Amino acid sequence: MQANHDVTHQCQQYIPEDVIWAYLVQLASAVRTVHAANAACRSIRLSHILTTHLTVRVGSTGVVEVLEGDTRKNIRDAQRDDVTALGEVMLALTTRRIVDPAFGHSKFDPQALPHWAHLIQQVALMYSRELHGVVFRMLTQPPSIFQLCDMLSGRAFDELEHSYTSNQLMLRHLSNELGSCQMLRVLLILCATFAGETNKLWSDQRSRNLLTLFFQFVFNQVDSRGSPVVNYGHVVACLNKLEVRSHERILLTSQDGRTVIVSSYCEIRGAIEDVTSIRGVSYHRFTQTN
Repeated sequence: MQANHDVTHQCQQYIPEDVIWAYLVQLASAVRTVHAANAACRSIRLSHILTTHLTVRVGSTGVVEVLEGDTRKNIRDAQRDDVTALGEVMLALTTRRIVDPAFGHSKFDPQALPHWAHLIQQVALMYSRELHGVVFRMLTQPPSIFQLCDMLSGRAFDELEHSYTSNQLMLRHLSNELGSCQMLRVLLILCATFAGETNKLWSDQRSRNLLTLFFQFVFNQVDSRGSPVVNYGHVVACLNKLEVRSHERILLTSQDGRTVIVSSYCEIRGAIEDVTSIRGVSYHRFTQTN
């Protein structure tokens, strides 16, 4: 019982396996892109990897190639070292032990495998046999990056599904933000319209009455007892219908009940455009900004 408790406690301190697979798939994809161009990364190490919300970025790619110039390694050896370095990164993440010369720690040496056996065993203890097998293969008999990607094909589909879900969520948030921006633009153009109430732009009495009553209809609602209320749903719905030129007809009534106008959102939009065009502001240009 005590041994099982210790293992459970240790597991809680380690990175979840699905996160490890996500990192591995993304890093392998990045290395594959470089190797497909007949080049090598030579920067796959913890000190050159940046993660943001499960998205992995590799820095300093190709810098070593430039610094070494004509003395650089054979491309095949460099590409094999990239895969081994990727295995070292996975070993560091799964065991929480840094394997990176940049931090003053020794690199994994296949010739000294017994020295690293306890770390390999730790991976087998905390993670699945599949992950342990992939990490062990990258360290001891590194395949080409293309062979490694074939080994990760099933996990790549999991990552692809996660990407689709994230994209859909992002599109939903962007759609909400777009709707908010449209509401703001409509409100600003209404303010610009009423800013000219005291000049000649309001010489058309019908436009003046129509827009004034519409403004009251949207923002000056009252309940059955005549008390002012703020109905945000009503405001948003009216502004949306104004934005899309809805042909829905509404009854606009003044507060004293002496003026009554039946109009559509499309006609009200036209009246706003007439006023703003005289003021030198195009409603269409205004709503398409940014």
